[in-house]
Amino acid sequence: MNVPGATVARAFPAYSQKEKKACLYCHVNPGGGGKRNAAGLWYKNHALSFAGYTPEKANTEADAAKPKTAPAPKVVAKPKVTPKPKTKPTPKPKVTPKPKAKSA
Repeated sequence: MNVPGATVARAFPAYSQKEKKACLYCHVNPGGGGKRNAAGLWYKNHALSFAGYTPEKANTEADAAKPKTAPAPKVVAKPKVTPKPKTKPTPKPKVTPKPKAKSA
């Protein structure tokens, strides 16, 4: 599949033969091709040479090349609101009816 503007990574057996290294030495995929590991990035960025290569240097360069991600936003905890205790309604006083006046 061709994607406009995309770069294609290829593994070349000649590089493997030249350096006497397996494809996995430079690539994430054991069969070669595709994404490179830190050694593969070093090789690419240093004119297809391992001159001066150490795993520590390669890892430092690879880490520096990674895009920086923004830190996750801080989550501010909302203060807990303690609910007011429910009060029982004041009972209404009982009203006793007045006795009816007797009619004469």
